[in-house]
Amino acid sequence: MIESLTLMAGCVARTPFRSQVEAAARAGFQGITTWPNIWRHAQERQGLSLRDMRTLLDDNGLVLTELEGIREWPPGNETLDVCSELGGQTVVAMLLDPAPFDLPREADRFANFAEAARSRGLRPAIEFVAFGGIADAATAWRVIEQSGSAEAGIVIDLCHHVRSGGDDAALLAIPPERIVSVQIADGPAAPPPDLLEEATYGRMWPGEGAFDISGFVAMLASHGVRANGGLELYHRDFAAREPEEVIRQLAFAGRLHLQP
Repeated sequence: MIESLTLMAGCVARTPFRSQVEAAARAGFQGITTWPNIWRHAQERQGLSLRDMRTLLDDNGLVLTELEGIREWPPGNETLDVCSELGGQTVVAMLLDPAPFDLPREADRFANFAEAARSRGLRPAIEFVAFGGIADAATAWRVIEQSGSAEAGIVIDLCHHVRSGGDDAALLAIPPERIVSVQIADGPAAPPPDLLEEATYGRMWPGEGAFDISGFVAMLASHGVRANGGLELYHRDFAAREPEEVIRQLAFAGRLHLQP
C-alpha cells in the first residue's frame, strides 16, 4: 500500500531541518513532509536558504511529499514558492475555522486553492480534522467534488478518521488514486473530552491502543490505495530524547504497520 515511507515531520517539529533530513535518510525513509514553522525556522534560525534545503533533500535521497497544515485558502505565494523550490509534490489544506461549515462557500474557496496549487505544478489536497470545519472523509470528498478539481486528493489520518465516526464506507467511496497520504497512530476506544489535546499529545504508538490499524491498512490496500504513509504522533518526551532515536523508531513502526 505504501508508495513512500514518509517522515511526518511534525512528529519532530522542534528538530532542526538538517537533522530531520539526515536522520530520516539513515532510518530508511523515502519521503518527508514539512510545516510552515519548520521551513521558517530553518531559514531564520538555522540560516538555510531554500536552495540549501533542496540540496539537503536531494543529497539524502528524500522527496518532499507534502507541505502540510496550510490554512490559507488559496495559499499565499510564500507557501507555493517554498513547496515548488523544495521539489514538493502536494500542498495540503486544513480547515480549522470556527465559523459554521458552508459547503458551497468552502468548495469555492478550495477551487481557488486547487487552482493556485496547479499553477505551480503542485497537487492540492485536503486533510480532514475531527475537531475542524471539515471533520470527516465524506465532507472532504464533497468539498473536492463540488470544487470541480480533477486531481485534488485527500490525506487520511487514522486518528481523525476514528474520532470523526470511523465511516469506512465514506473512505471507500473515494477513488483510490485520490488518497495521497495515510497517517497512522493508535488511541483508546473511547474518545477523550478534548480531541485537540489528544491529537497534539495523546496519541499512542501502534499496538498500544484499541484502533484496528491492521484492518484499516488492509481495507485501503484492498481498495487499491498506493499512497505515501507514516506515523503521525507527538509525545512530550520526544523533546528529551535524541531525535535520531525517535526518527528511527517512527521508521520501524511505519514499516511494521503500514503493509497489509
